Formats: sequence, C-alpha cells, structure tokens
Amino acid sequence: MSIDRPRIHWIDLLKGYSIFLIVLAHAAIPRGLFLYLGSFVIQLFMVLSGYSFRIKEASFWPFMKKRFLRIMIPYYCFMLISFLIFVAMAGIFPGMLPSVGSGQPEQLRLVIGILYATEIDGSLIVNRPLWFLPCLFSTGILAYFVLFLKKKTGQPGWAITVVVLLGFFGLLASMGFPQAARLRVLPYGIYSACGMLVFFMLGYWSRAYRLLENLDRKIYMIPAGLACLTAGGWLASKNIIVSVMTATYGNIGIFYISTLLSLAGYVWIAQWLPEIKALEYIGRNTMPILLMHKFPVLFVALLANRLPFLNALSEQQSLAFSLATALFAIIACLLAGNIIGRLFPVVLGKSR
Repeated sequence: MSIDRPRIHWIDLLKGYSIFLIVLAHAAIPRGLFLYLGSFVIQLFMVLSGYSFRIKEASFWPFMKKRFLRIMIPYYCFMLISFLIFVAMAGIFPGMLPSVGSGQPEQLRLVIGILYATEIDGSLIVNRPLWFLPCLFSTGILAYFVLFLKKKTGQPGWAITVVVLLGFFGLLASMGFPQAARLRVLPYGIYSACGMLVFFMLGYWSRAYRLLENLDRKIYMIPAGLACLTAGGWLASKNIIVSVMTATYGNIGIFYISTLLSLAGYVWIAQWLPEIKALEYIGRNTMPILLMHKFPVLFVALLANRLPFLNALSEQQSLAFSLATALFAIIACLLAGNIIGRLFPVVLGKSR
C-alpha cells in the first residue's frame, strides 16, 4: 500500500488536501460546505489509496497480517485512548459532552462497538472519525480477492463484474430496500467498504493501466477541471448530505455523477500544480492526523465555550474560524505524530 519511489507529488498533494478537508468537515462549518465535502472527499481518499495500493505478499494471510498491523492496530490503540478520555471528560464536563452513563452496560456497549468497528447507534462516539480505518482495511481485503480472481481467471471482466456487484450491494439500502439496512451492521465497516470498493479499484486500475499518465496534458485541462468541479458541486447541492460511514448516498445517480466530476476535476488540476511542500508533507503523514485530529478540534470547541469571542465565531460557523481550527489540529497532530512515531511507531502502524 506504499507509493513507489520517487513519490508522485500530485498524489501526496491530493492526499494532503483530502485530509485537510476531512479535518475541516469535523469543525463547525456551514451546512452547504459540509454537503459539498461529503459528496466527494472520502471517495477521493479511496481513489488515492487505491492508486497507492500494492500487494507484495505471496499469500493472503501475510497480506492481511501486514494490513491489520498497519491500519487496525492504530485504530484500536487510539480508540482505547479515546474511550478513556471520553469517559473522563464526560464526568468532568457533563454539559459539554454526551455522557456515556455510569452504568456498566452502557460502557460495555461502547467497548463492544469499538471492537466490532462499525458505527451502530452511536457505538463509535468516543472517536467517530476513526470509522474510516476499518472501512479502509475491509476495502483492501475486498480488493485483494478481486485481484486474486483476476489473476486466477485471467479475465479482467470477471473482476470488474465483482466490483460492480459489491458496489451495488453497498448501495442497496440507499436505493430503497428496507431489509438491506440490516446489512449496515456488518463488522469492520464492510457495508461501507463495498460501496467504496468501486472508487478504490478505480484508483488502482488508473495506475495499473497508466490511465492518468497517458492523458494528453493540454492547457485546456485546467479550465476543464474547473468546469468539472463546478458541475460536481452544483449537482451535489441537489442531493442530501452523503455519509459513507452510514452508507447514506441519497440519489444514486447524483451521487455517482457529482463524485466522478469532482474527482476528475481535482485530479486534472492537481497534475498541473507545482510541488507544494507543506501540503505534500501533510499528504505523506495522513495517519497521525486521521487518528488524533478529534482531540485538538474538541479542545478548540471546549475553549470556544469558555471564551465569548471564540464562541461567537463558532456559533456563526465562521469559515475563517473553521479553517484556523483545522490548521491548528493538523499542526498539533503532526507534532504529536512525530514524537509518537519515534517512541511507539507500532501505534501509528509503522514497523520502525
């Protein structure tokens, strides 16, 4: 799942941009902006993850073990930390955070939800942004079997068919099938992973068949990219707020078309941009940001409740305040991640 050396600057750039938007979405932002970000940002991250996806292991179990250590160990470590902090803060600030309750059954429900790694009735409330890691883990496992099928049959068509069928499976509840909603309780975000597999494999096959490298990079690609972003954003405004975590996509046609337009626009424009060192550095260090950004965002929220001028900006959903919050959170996560990576690299999914 690593990116080949030398690194592809526009991949790192877009990863940095994506994680910034993910953090921004968890700050206090206007509903319209939240709707727009939800329409593409997770899908963009999945495309980039698929583009970077590699299978170097000779068999499935070594592959799964390595992926589990890289993704799920950080998930469980920071979910445990988040659980302990959540319980402590719920006792100190009962009016600031939802209480987990004093009874053992409630706390046990949260622990089971964390182990199960799927959002069910608020079971991941201690650090909800971490739902993405089990989903990414499951998406990689599904991708492994898709590529295994292609290798065994020698027929790319079978692999594409399986991806489409799994994607359809992941969209059933959004298409009005009430019974399919029960499938959302599958562990490790499998239900969401099925819906995201389409975008993950789109990224993988884009690299495998050099689809992006073979683009004729004319200057008109920049206005074309901007046009795609405009059209994608306009279409997204006609849909509901998309939640990949709960597999809620609204109008399926609008969801796919607006997503693909936004993805095309960002990819085309990113390939024309010069190297942006700061953003690319963020893109190379997305794991600590994803794991820890809830803490500084929550700190700012608590601070805002104590300081009237910050509270006013927060209640007004000031974009400048939200951007400052996201930037502060990312810097704090990078600093903490640098320290943790040196002392306890396994917590961040690193071997050394």
